[in-house]
Amino acid sequence: MNKEVVLARGSKTYDVLNKITIDAKLVNTSIGERTLAKECCGGDLFLLDRGYPSYDLLVSLVVKTMHFSASRFSFYLS
Repeated sequence: MNKEVVLARGSKTYDVLNKITIDAKLVNTSIGERTLAKECCGGDLFLLDRGYPSYDLLVSLVVKTMHFSASRFSFYLS
């Protein structure tokens, strides 16, 4: 029997304009995607796919005064 086991979780912040990675992390699977997203270094616009949005994460981004877009949620903060 061939079992595949996930041993790590990866997260990357990428600058799509300049085509470079700004930040990348490889962590234990016990650390969730939303926790990694809260620790991101930021940028002009943070894009979240539909698995990321949560009230806690959105509040964290607002506190950091980050611009972000998430499925079903879009905000512009000045």
